[in-house]
This record gives sequence, C-alpha cells and structure tokens, in this order.
Amino acid sequence: MDKTNPFRFQDSLVECCSLKKVMETYVLPTLYGIVFVVGISLNCTALLAYRGRPRPWSCNTIILFNLTLSDLLYLLNLPICMYNYIDQSPMTRPQILFRCKFTTFAFYQNLYLSITILMWMSVYRCVGVVSPVRARQILRRRVVILSCVFMWLAVTLGLFKVATLEQTTDSNGTTLCHDLVRSLYENNEFGYSWCLIVFAFVMPYSVIVLCQCVIVRTIRRSRGTMQPARSRSARLIAATIIMFTISFLPHHIMRVIRLETLSYSPHKCHIREIVNAIYTVSKPMAALHMCVNPILYVFSGKVYFTFKRNRIIRLHIIRTVS
Repeated sequence: MDKTNPFRFQDSLVECCSLKKVMETYVLPTLYGIVFVVGISLNCTALLAYRGRPRPWSCNTIILFNLTLSDLLYLLNLPICMYNYIDQSPMTRPQILFRCKFTTFAFYQNLYLSITILMWMSVYRCVGVVSPVRARQILRRRVVILSCVFMWLAVTLGLFKVATLEQTTDSNGTTLCHDLVRSLYENNEFGYSWCLIVFAFVMPYSVIVLCQCVIVRTIRRSRGTMQPARSRSARLIAATIIMFTISFLPHHIMRVIRLETLSYSPHKCHIREIVNAIYTVSKPMAALHMCVNPILYVFSGKVYFTFKRNRIIRLHIIRTVS
C-alpha cells in the first residue's frame, strides 16, 4: 500500500480492460463525434448571426457572443480528444505536451468558462427583469465587457494547475493520456478536485437556479405581461434549468464517484468498470449543452427582451405621470 495515501493500493491503478477499452475506444469517440458535428453547425450559425447585429452591441449580445465563442473552442477540442482515445501509438515529448496537457487544460477551461458565462447571463437577466431602470444605469457595456474579460482570466488561472499535473502512463511501449480524474488521483489532488466541484459547478449552478426562479416569480407577478408570454417564459426557463442539470450534474457526480473508486482494491474491479462506463457516458452529456445553447438562448431571449422592454416603458410612463 502506498505510504503517502493509506487508502491507495499499489496495483489499484491497473484498469479493468474489457469494458473500459470498449467505452473509451469506440463509444466515447462516437458520441463526441455526434456532439461535434451538431454543435459546430449550430454555434457557427450563431456566430455568423452576430454579424447582422446592430453596432454597438448590447450587453446581452456581448455575453451571448462570449458564450458562443467559449462553446466553439470547447467543441474544436473534441476531435483531438477523440484522436487521443483512438490512437495509442508512442508519442514524442511535444506530442505529449499538446495532446495530453494542453488538450486536457483547454477541454476543462472552456467547459467551466461556459458554465461561468451562463451564471453571469442569469444574473444579468435577473437584475434586468427585477429592476430594469437600475440595470441600465449599472450594467453598462463597459462593465459587461470587463466582467467577461475577468471571467476568462479567472477560469484560466483557476485551472492552470491542471496543466501542471502528470497526465501520461507508459504501458508496453505505449504512452497513454490520462483524463482529469486519473491525473488528480495519481497526484493526490483530492482537495483541488473538490474546489473545482464547489467553486466551478455547485456555486454557478445554485446562482443560476436562484436567478431563474426570481425571474419566473417576477414575470408571473407582473400585470403588464400577457398570460401566454408568462407561460412561454416559464417553460423556457424550466428548460434552461433542466438542460443545465442533465448536462453538467451527472458528469460532476460521476467524477467524484470515479475518483473515489480508483482507490478500490483489484478484487472490486467490476465496480470500477461500471462506474467508469457511466462516467465515460457523462462526458459527452456535458458537451451536449454546447449544442443546446444556441437554440435555447435565442428563443428565451425573445421572451426576455419583450418583457424587459414592456416593463421599462411602463415604469417610464409611471414616473412621467407622477
């Protein structure tokens, strides 16, 4: 047993090969391929749509553009991930640095950046619905641009440690790239793993759910919003929460379970196989949100801006009369 970690068996990292090889060599690249084709098509179409937006861009357009750009960078990383799982030939040192370290870092950097931007979008829309006049005074274009720059820097610096982890294994003359969970386990970075879970997922997820609930409550109480618009906005907000939950929650739960089961002794190999299979499927599920974002936020934006414009006009009339 490893003295640095009393719960870690020396041979605990010997993976069960049957199901793991099938999942990572065939199933995962296939699912990634489907997500890549669909996601690239939708996000490139959304990116082209920004060319027709009136200049200067509104705050909402700036946030959506950053979301689309982050999703595109994430999707462009998928072909390299697919190639890493399929190709297991020996790699040179430059190939290891690019295919293992840089790819893993870029993969999770854009994943968590997308989550962070979704959180900021929820906060921006919540403030705009609850207090539209104050939102126009505080949330100006300069503030939104600086906040987006801050998010890119904060997520990049927060995940810089991922690029420093050892992420390869030499087996029978073959160099294999680790995923993030395996790298965290081998480097005993359990504390850092929990920091990622709490600060990069749990907190944004809680903020998004809270903001969306406040938006629904405000819209339902508004007398100036027609009943069909209220129902439509409630459905779209519910879809936003459901899609976020389906995409990201299983992946983070399975990542924790996968990290814990790596400490199991070899005689529990079947448990590790099952956990790894579910964890493998949860990866493309997280990428699924990058395909839904262009569609989901285009439709919800129409309802949001209709409500916001009506409320601003109504408040302006009230202030003028009074």
